[in-house]
Amino acid sequence: HWQTAFSRFGNGFVMTLRSSQPRIPQLRSRLFGPEQAILAAMKRALTLFCLLVCCCFAVSASAFDAIVAFGDSLTDTGNEPAEPYLHYQGRWSNGPLWVEHLSVTLGFPYNPSNNFAHSGAQTDDTYTQVQNYTPTGDISNTLFVVWAGGNDFLQEYKTYWFDSAGWARFTSYSANNLSNAVVNLRSKGARYILVPNTVDVTTIPLL
Repeated sequence: HWQTAFSRFGNGFVMTLRSSQPRIPQLRSRLFGPEQAILAAMKRALTLFCLLVCCCFAVSASAFDAIVAFGDSLTDTGNEPAEPYLHYQGRWSNGPLWVEHLSVTLGFPYNPSNNFAHSGAQTDDTYTQVQNYTPTGDISNTLFVVWAGGNDFLQEYKTYWFDSAGWARFTSYSANNLSNAVVNLRSKGARYILVPNTVDVTTIPLL
């Protein structure tokens, strides 16, 4: 009955308080004392939660000091240069790639020596890139990105066509390559590893 009494007394409390009824202090103690304690506890918990969230965002926003990238032409900034016609400085695009923008956004200049992606690479090639990678310093605050998969389908679709079982085996093979790349990076001390989704190759431009 405590909640019912409190709800029913809510609006009347202010009016009675103003008229200085003698029983109001007792009612305030019984009804509002516990409520104030609960609200105070909730405020403290909410404040702590907000502080933790802010700290997490602050740490995540400033934690990374470098990006090391593996993959295909979506990431390659010159290891396998694109043909110059309609392409930007060796990239298979009309401008800088995501890895260049993300580096600056995270607060450090883009370092092409940390980019091991090769245009045309499939997931097994990307796994080889990771295998060949050897850390040269502290990588505890390095963001590693493994992004591949599109070329597996673009380059192999003629092999499988309508072979559902073949596609199942091949997609499993591709996924395992990416999984093994992550495991390999972890064994080398990587703490932060990003594996983006494979792009929808049916919606990208032919060039």
